[in-house]
Amino acid sequence: MCHKHNETDVLQAEDQENKFFFYEVYEDAAAIAHHKEQPHYAAWGTFKESGGTISSVSKKASGKFMT
Repeated sequence: MCHKHNETDVLQAEDQENKFFFYEVYEDAAAIAHHKEQPHYAAWGTFKESGGTISSVSKKASGKFMT
């Protein structure tokens, strides 16, 4: 089964060069679960735990694409 990870964008704040926003879009809950099983996801967790980020906030939303 293929789980589609539709999009990832990284935005840098205009007023703080060390502040970034990650915007990720997933097709469904299975795609999110698959993403969380990947090695890079664990590496990101280790990076955050080591003090690699000042803060990390996640916001979840659902809706439909307006195309």
